[in-house]
Formats: sequence, C-alpha cells, structure tokens
Amino acid sequence: MNNILFSISTYLFLSFNTMIMADPSGSLPNTTVNPSTSISVPLTVNSLVNLEGMDIWIMYNPNFLTATSAVLEGGILENQSYGLQVGLLSPGFVKLIFFANQNLFSGSGVVAYINLSVIGSAGSSSPLTFTKFDINETNFLSNTTNGCIVIQNTTQSADYLFEDAIPNVYALYQNFPNPFNNITTISYDLPERGYVLMTIYNIEGQVASILKNESESPGRKQLKWDAPDLSSGVYFYQLSVMTSNTTRSFLKTNKLLLLK
Repeated sequence: MNNILFSISTYLFLSFNTMIMADPSGSLPNTTVNPSTSISVPLTVNSLVNLEGMDIWIMYNPNFLTATSAVLEGGILENQSYGLQVGLLSPGFVKLIFFANQNLFSGSGVVAYINLSVIGSAGSSSPLTFTKFDINETNFLSNTTNGCIVIQNTTQSADYLFEDAIPNVYALYQNFPNPFNNITTISYDLPERGYVLMTIYNIEGQVASILKNESESPGRKQLKWDAPDLSSGVYFYQLSVMTSNTTRSFLKTNKLLLLK
C-alpha cells in the first residue's frame, strides 16, 4: 500500500511540475549609450530545459550599429559544454547558433553577450528585434521581448535602462526596418504624460490601422506594426499627443514603405 501511495504521489508531483513548466522566452535590453563607443548587449533566455541547441536571429539598424562578435563568456553557458557559432549576415542581422557538446543545461539567465560598435550620432536609436528564436528546434518567437539602443551624450553607463530614461523632448523616429515585409518597429519619445494616437494612413489618406489610442506615461516607447493583409506601397504613420489640458503638444508624420 505504501508503495502504491508513493507511486501515486510521485506521479502527481511530476505531472504538476510538467503542467506549470513555462515555455522558453528571450529578451533584449533597452539601454542608452554614447556615440562612438562599444557596447556588450546581454541576450537573456529563461526556462531552458535540457538545452540541445538554439538558433537565434537578431535584427538591428546598420546605420547606427555594427555587430562585431558574440561570446559566451560571462553568461550561464560559459562553463557548460556548449559551443557558439556567430554569423554576421547582411548588414543589420546577427545569427547565433548554440549547440551542446555533452551535458544538457537547464536554467535561466544571460546566454551570450553581443558586441556592437556604435556608429550613429546622438539622438538616433536602433531597435533590437528577434526575427528567429528556436529552442531545441521549436519556434518560440512569440515569447520574445525586443529591446532598443538609444544613442545620446550621457555620463551614465551602458547599464542605464531605456525605460527609466525620461526624454526631454517629443520625438518620432524612422521605422525600422524600412522598407519592410509585414512587420516593422516604430519608436517615439514622450517627455510627459499625454493621450497618444498613432495612426497609419495609406497613400490616399485613408486610415489603414490605429496602433495606439490611449493615455501613456512619459518615456521611450516602441510599437510594432504587422501588416500581413495590406498591399505593398507607401504608407504614413502619424503621432499625435494631447496633454492633460487638451492641447496638442506634438504632431508629426513619417513615411514608410511596405514591400511584399
């Protein structure tokens, strides 16, 4: 009887832990750096279980950043039996392939550092966007959180967090990538709380999509526009911000190009 109870308890325990086990997820940071410097960007992956391999692609703006290398040193895989192959693809893409040599790792943390040279001037920024995130040959791209690097003159270190920075002025940045196929990222700055309306218009001035229509706190913001059902062509994205006293504080429109 005791053996039966023990077996049942063990089965329930293992079943419960299997049910609550989270899928792997990945994230890239939001940070601020000085012009003409270098930065090591941590790539964080959580909820790894018996890691056999990872295939991760990251996109950035080559007008402002240049990827030079990526390393395991300093991360959770440094002293594990893993190798890393780095592919610096066409400008703006870096490909990371992790593979197990012996024992399989389980855990969470920074798996690698991506080294980037900053070539953009102060006031520019580059999204850091996952375009592929395969763990053990399974796609978990929907479980990723993208980051952004803002280039500005600051005495703060590269650990200065993007979301903690309150910009001094309103700004609407050029989307990236541009031209794009289906998905692009739009970044903007809010120096104060306001009601934000981000609207996409087609070439005829008709509303194609509304990406944001709500009050937002100050900070540096990002939106993704996914346009799988729209045809190729020129579109416009417009940021309108109303402050609490119902006066318009900012209005700007930029052009983007959808190519399929």
